Amino acid sequence: MGQSAKQNREDRAPEEYREILKFARDQVRKRAPNLKHPLICIDVIEEGIVSGPRPGLLKEGIAFQEPFFSDTCKSLVHVFFSQRATLKIAGVTDLGLIPRNVKKVAVVGGGLMGSGIATTLILNHYNVILKEANEKLLNAGVDRIKANLQRHVKKGKITQEECKKTLSLLIGVVGYERFKEADLVFEAVIENVKLKHQVFAELERHCPPHCILATNTWTIDLELIGQDTNCQERIVGAHFFKNCTGFAVNRMFFPYIQQALFLLHHGLELYKIDCACTEFGMPVGPFRLADLVGFGVVLATGTRYLENFPDRVYKSMLVPLMIEDKWTDLLTVAILLVYQLPCSTHLSKGVLHV
Repeated sequence: MGQSAKQNREDRAPEEYREILKFARDQVRKRAPNLKHPLICIDVIEEGIVSGPRPGLLKEGIAFQEPFFSDTCKSLVHVFFSQRATLKIAGVTDLGLIPRNVKKVAVVGGGLMGSGIATTLILNHYNVILKEANEKLLNAGVDRIKANLQRHVKKGKITQEECKKTLSLLIGVVGYERFKEADLVFEAVIENVKLKHQVFAELERHCPPHCILATNTWTIDLELIGQDTNCQERIVGAHFFKNCTGFAVNRMFFPYIQQALFLLHHGLELYKIDCACTEFGMPVGPFRLADLVGFGVVLATGTRYLENFPDRVYKSMLVPLMIEDKWTDLLTVAILLVYQLPCSTHLSKGVLHV
């Protein structure tokens, strides 16, 4: 019987495994063309299928040596232990502190980040108050959340009925009156210090004393945000980054976008810069990312870095020229590139003019 079972496996394996392994290799090359270790793993699996367990194990031992000493391996090991280190934080997890009971969360700002935060919260069964400046912006924010939920439905993560039930946890408002019910607030407005001062003044006025006030800023120092309040001890960074201008992620990202602008000004085509970055393995190129977050965010972030690190900033003429050409009216619209499916990209006429 064992011999027959082995024969059946050999009869059907060649075509099946070749198709499966080809698909796996194609997916790896598509998603991460510059990563070697997934392809090495597939090669080892193939050796085990073709030659049997013993040759497969031998190839695994030999193949393991190459990625083991690579920078990629060292980085992944660092990520692995760093993630687990967050479960043991001196002065927090070792004190037996009891987490606060958070029932209702408010989000100020229904843009890309605010709507994403609100979506995550309601998917985790929290009641959410979404605040925007006016009805038009509020409706746009709610529409983004609905679109986010529909993507979960399309992927089969939730049913249409669960989608409706989840959306019922969301309340949209244009004032702060309901914030007296909040246990936690996420501020997710644009990177404008004056605007954030206004928001936190309102939060201090309307939120209960136990409410945690979290900011979604990725460039502005938390002490600057809360300098005009009497509740600095309640203001926290939602990103959990080290408190400084730009924090960790954007301090690393900023030279990346600066280099992209430098290449652009020296004659390299904008969309080719983006293509080079995505082919290397980045999810999107720097200019497409700028389109995604909007010109207002690009302008605010660049201004913050220019103010704090004038000696480190490559002073691009693109943004000043766009301001001169009245692009500040398009704060949240895709402006740099025009995208056409499946992968055709060209400069928008306005930016080409600039």
